[in-house]
Amino acid sequence: MTDVPWTWLLMRSGGLVAVGLLSISVFLGLIGPRLRPSPRLMTVNAHRAAAVSGSLLIVGHVVLAILDRWITLDWPAALLPGAADWKRWGVAAGALALDLLIVVLITTATRYRAARVWRRAHLLAYPVWALAAGHGVAVGTDTALARWTALLGCALVLGGLAVRLLAPATSPAASPRLGAGGAQSGPLGPQGAALAKQGVLR
Repeated sequence: MTDVPWTWLLMRSGGLVAVGLLSISVFLGLIGPRLRPSPRLMTVNAHRAAAVSGSLLIVGHVVLAILDRWITLDWPAALLPGAADWKRWGVAAGALALDLLIVVLITTATRYRAARVWRRAHLLAYPVWALAAGHGVAVGTDTALARWTALLGCALVLGGLAVRLLAPATSPAASPRLGAGGAQSGPLGPQGAALAKQGVLR
């Protein structure tokens, strides 16, 4: 183990944790609209936290993969699917996941100005998750752990999809009202009103 570079250890562990966090984020995004207003808001916050943490770990995973001396990977190969010489198609899945993730992050940053575009682009989170999980299985040297991470993630997402399809829909957050002092009030407060306006709680 002394010969294993620290970049490889962090890269592999960060990638596996990122897939786990993305699985949790997708699961919470699926079940959120089927929950009552208060737990729905908590689910939205947890969904965002998992998504942001997973995205940061993916960025770190890519940077460490480029720095690592055990594999040959440069920035074009990390961004252009099929440009890598090492495990081309497995790396291509990771590169495509990164490209789609960039689109999701950019539209999320501008969601207050273009909520409709954000909601459509947000659907790319599903292929990002699937491609990231497939990348781990195809490229990872610790294949058994990568497979278990992918399988558990698939079970979680399928469970969330079942809840989304089978559970009765709940009404979105009520429109905000002006309370004392002009403050917005409602069952979820100002934050819930803002999320409802964006369509996040639907």
